[in-house]
Amino acid sequence: MSRRHLVARLLSTVTALLGSACHVGYGFRGPGYDADDGTVRADVPETVVVAITAGEIESGGGSRFFAALDEVMNELTARDGLVGYAVRKQTFGGRIWTMSAWLDERSLDAFLASPAHRRAAREGGVPPRSLRYVRTRLPASALPLDWDAAIALLPRADPGGQVRP
Repeated sequence: MSRRHLVARLLSTVTALLGSACHVGYGFRGPGYDADDGTVRADVPETVVVAITAGEIESGGGSRFFAALDEVMNELTARDGLVGYAVRKQTFGGRIWTMSAWLDERSLDAFLASPAHRRAAREGGVPPRSLRYVRTRLPASALPLDWDAAIALLPRADPGGQVRP
């Protein structure tokens, strides 16, 4: 094997390892969560609605995704019923995850129907075929979910996004 081929394989392997292990994003935050002590505020009900999405930013779609993310986060933080949210992106690669927690289904549905969210779904650089999502009820005391636990819920979702028992 040539030296050039070995270097190319090494770089490919390092890139794959970094891409699978390195992430950037926003930690869990929101009006129903006290980041100083890491607890959900006392006025949040015992059970909350959690929505988790995973997708892949299409090639060349990064700038559209981040523009849409800005708009969605502005809309999100202005919404009644939001407990908190987090966003995560693979550093080397296009995989993204979002998580949000809500007081009730109605609040989540209102956010999903908002113009900012609908526009992001249409124009945000993440093709619908790459999306997976789940909506479930969890104890508020479980917040914030760590990303491994949140992502583990995704394969259990049926095509409509509901967690199977």
